[in-house]
Amino acid sequence: MYYVTNNDPTKKRFRDKQKKNFYVSPFIDYDTHLTWEFEIPDERLIMLIDSVRENNKELTTSVI
Repeated sequence: MYYVTNNDPTKKRFRDKQKKNFYVSPFIDYDTHLTWEFEIPDERLIMLIDSVRENNKELTTSVI
């Protein structure tokens, strides 16, 4: 599980980078980081998650 803290309640969009701590995809190793970007849901949900290794994106996902 991943947690992102909200230190500014006025922000609508959040970003974070965390070390991968479980298999999201069997094709991507543990030595990667996940970058998260999402908004507080209202009428729609926007969430972007990228798997990054050595500053190169290996996998890009989005839910809109």
